[in-house]
Amino acid sequence: MALIKRIDPSKDPEFSDWYTDWKKRADDEKQFAIRMYGKKLNYKWSADKVSDKEYKLKIDIDESADNNWAVNKLRIIVKSENGEYKELKGENNKAKESLEFKIKFNPAKILVYRRFDAKPLYGEYKKVLVKEYKYRCAYCESLIGHIDHGDVEHFRPKGNVEDDPEHPGYYWLAYDESNFLLSCAKCNQSGGKLNDFPVEGKRVYSHDENMNIEKSLLLNPYIDETLDHLEFCPDDFEMCKGPVKGKTAKGKKSVEVYNLNRDLLKTERNFQQTNFLNALVIKLTQNLGNITSGFRLQDELPKLISDFQYQSACIAVANAWRENLKKTI
Repeated sequence: MALIKRIDPSKDPEFSDWYTDWKKRADDEKQFAIRMYGKKLNYKWSADKVSDKEYKLKIDIDESADNNWAVNKLRIIVKSENGEYKELKGENNKAKESLEFKIKFNPAKILVYRRFDAKPLYGEYKKVLVKEYKYRCAYCESLIGHIDHGDVEHFRPKGNVEDDPEHPGYYWLAYDESNFLLSCAKCNQSGGKLNDFPVEGKRVYSHDENMNIEKSLLLNPYIDETLDHLEFCPDDFEMCKGPVKGKTAKGKKSVEVYNLNRDLLKTERNFQQTNFLNALVIKLTQNLGNITSGFRLQDELPKLISDFQYQSACIAVANAWRENLKKTI
């Protein structure tokens, strides 16, 4: 999760012609998503007790006033009286339609959303992300091109939010490149982030709201300096064994949600840290006699680290080694 510098595709010769066309299509899809998913459905609901363990839920949907009405796949969020949630799936095939479901509790609240059905236009943007990230995962910094195709990950989930069942999803950001990251399957899919997006304080629910009021509790490599939030080494550099822990609330939540302490990930991260430290020592030894002639290790670090995975962890071990060296000389 080293800080990543964005590419401006409109100014990059490799992408400029393609990007002009892609941006127009992406903007059109964004406006379509706002019209489709930002507009509230008109519905009423009722629940009748059938037995001690069953209720019949009836939802009456009326979209007859919508001139652009179309068949809609639906997310139906049912909240119980004790605050638990259940999600149902449905489909309204007519402008005015009644849907019925059997549920096991008396609902206290019903929310009906159009289920997000995205065109995979964002997949075309992966070639830009590959160049930005050099095929490293935005979350764990693993090199993924040789074992995984890599996902175009939506930092803010486009269709629903796992930790907030009442959220419609950040539908207006589904085609916004500022919301795209490159991720490996381990970090993005089952066992990783999926549709989690924890925030501190108020959450944004609509394209009409100001996104600046929402404070993410997850690290974003375009914005956050990783080592401000994550610790890869304790004070003794010799104890750098691959694990990572959060130094801030954002760091702690990121370690948890991205699952950054997977066993094999820790092992590989430690292997890379060891190799990087060995390379660093060799480089320094080779140039001991050149220190007075302008050799500066900090100038060499960017060149040296470019070939390594887990760059944040490698920088951390180099910093810890340097501090330990200061104590011994």
